[in-house]
Amino acid sequence: MPFTSLNFLKNWSYLCLFLGALATSPLEAISHDQLKREPLTGTWHYRWGDSPIINGVPEWTQDSDKLAWMPIGFPSDPPFREGQNNVWYRYDLPETKLPGHSLFILSVDLLVEVYLEAERIYTYGNFAEDGSGNFQGWPWHLIQLPHNSSGKSLYFRVYSDYSDIGLWGDISLGSEYAHLQHMIRQDLLPITLGLALIVGGIAMLGSTMFCWRIPVLTLGVFLINLGCIPITESQIKQLILFHPILWQFFAAGCYFSLPITMAAFIHALYGKGRYYCYQLVWMAHLIFLLLAIGLSLTGSTNLSSFYLYFDTLALITLFVLSITLTVAAIDGNTDQRIIAGSFWLFYIVMLYNGLTAHGILPFAPRREYLGPLLLGICFLIILIRRYTNLNLEFKNRSLQLETINTNLEQIVKERTTALQTLNRTKDQFFTIIAHDMKSPVGALLHLMQDYEYKRTGIPAKDVPELRDNCQKTYDLLTRLLTWARGQQGQLHPNKQKLDLRSLVQKTLNELRPQAVAKHIELQFSFEGTPLLSADIDMLAATLRNLVNNAIKFTPPGGWVKVAIRTIPNARHFTITDNGIGLPEDEIDNLFLPKEYGSIRTDTTGKKGSGLGLLLCKEFIDAHSGTLYAEIPEEGGARFGFILPELDTNHLAESLEPRRKSTV
Repeated sequence: MPFTSLNFLKNWSYLCLFLGALATSPLEAISHDQLKREPLTGTWHYRWGDSPIINGVPEWTQDSDKLAWMPIGFPSDPPFREGQNNVWYRYDLPETKLPGHSLFILSVDLLVEVYLEAERIYTYGNFAEDGSGNFQGWPWHLIQLPHNSSGKSLYFRVYSDYSDIGLWGDISLGSEYAHLQHMIRQDLLPITLGLALIVGGIAMLGSTMFCWRIPVLTLGVFLINLGCIPITESQIKQLILFHPILWQFFAAGCYFSLPITMAAFIHALYGKGRYYCYQLVWMAHLIFLLLAIGLSLTGSTNLSSFYLYFDTLALITLFVLSITLTVAAIDGNTDQRIIAGSFWLFYIVMLYNGLTAHGILPFAPRREYLGPLLLGICFLIILIRRYTNLNLEFKNRSLQLETINTNLEQIVKERTTALQTLNRTKDQFFTIIAHDMKSPVGALLHLMQDYEYKRTGIPAKDVPELRDNCQKTYDLLTRLLTWARGQQGQLHPNKQKLDLRSLVQKTLNELRPQAVAKHIELQFSFEGTPLLSADIDMLAATLRNLVNNAIKFTPPGGWVKVAIRTIPNARHFTITDNGIGLPEDEIDNLFLPKEYGSIRTDTTGKKGSGLGLLLCKEFIDAHSGTLYAEIPEEGGARFGFILPELDTNHLAESLEPRRKSTV
């Protein structure tokens, strides 16, 4: 009976009936005979060559010379082929009742005719007169035997120009239902797994439409490739669509593409690899795929002949790829070690499948997708690890950005505060200058207008007052300009060696008349070497301002003490008084510009400009020193500053903790 799609229409109905029975009836309700399925074991016989056929009857089916047939354990690849492409196999059915009348053959290399005695009962492929033929794919075969077949001989006429010749895989007798049940139970899980892999791969490809990621793209293609393999290997596909050549081209494309998609994924992850290994592997297999499919479609050669070449090429390239990945994993990270280990597992599975497919090892159900599946799982693990790490890194970067934004906000806030302070300082100085310059300049203007009106010269008694007003105005402007230079970073000390003892004594002598006028005692103490490198004008102005302030805010009968002592790498100056002291709430703002109304009055009820302490700060800063103010336990006030000897920043290490303002 010829092997046509009509037979598969019947098998398709059996498939539907089986699925319905499986869904509605328990397995125990099916008879034992329907489930019985036995392999054709025992002795087979073979005979090289092709039998003459006379009137449709092969002579070898009528030949009583049993010695011409040689025994063989399984009807595949008999010895002493020596270029033969035709072989006959014989199997003697037992005299007992057969388990069924459907003969199942998993595959034949390549064309076959089946005879029961002299009657041809099955044909797959077209045999030419010389016994040759063209490759028609590798479908499974379901052959119906007559009910009176017991005790008769089955003959198999086989043609193959492939490396293998004969029957391959499972050869069993049973009912059609038993064979269909065996197929479905065997292939249902792999097909389900294949469909899941295809859906996962399509989802990954879809994700790249929104964010172009080469590793995800190549892994998606690999998963689709991997998912197609169990479908092309399954026997169920033949019940759905009987087109062996189409299925074979599809299967070959998926099988030959595996090294391409795997090596491309490795290339996407780790670059071209050592000696361009990763890139060369997928390019070599891509060229092989195009040649194999192209030459087969043109009819130049059979597609089946490329499998041996592919297996040989894959064993070499994948071995090299595994070695390269192992070498990279030695000094690499955990992901590279996972990939290297998975490639070796994949290589072992592929090697076993290749040896089984070519008859070097005993037959076992082929599961080519198992090795790539293990590899695909490892790929997914690595991709998940990568994106987990990227997610953690993204969170860390987000935290860093939040910190940076917080810092920027703080900086902006500080700069805004500083700008507001600067604007407020400007307004305050305008107020101070206007107030302090109003009196002397107003007095000068009034006198000039009076002299102009009276048309007289300047009386001698008014000259001292005019000179004092001009001097006050000049001193104020000088201080203001000096402070402005410090704000612009243009205040540079002219350092020279000076005698501190002489400098302090001179400063105190200049201020002694003011102290005597208020009956204030000026005291001075000194420790250490008197020599120091500093700007004499800045240092003298600082001492003068601080001692002058101490005199102003000390009531009559008090004292002002000036002390200098040596500390590591610096000199420590202190000016202490027993005057009215410093307000606790203002001590932190002593060296900042103030509004005129907030400037304190001295013991005589007068106010200064506030520029004195600001200039002291600028002068000490120009020497890389430290200026501070504190409230002694016995009351009064203490101002101090520290000047480094060698422009170092080891300034206040020896100072004991205390309540102070430091600039």
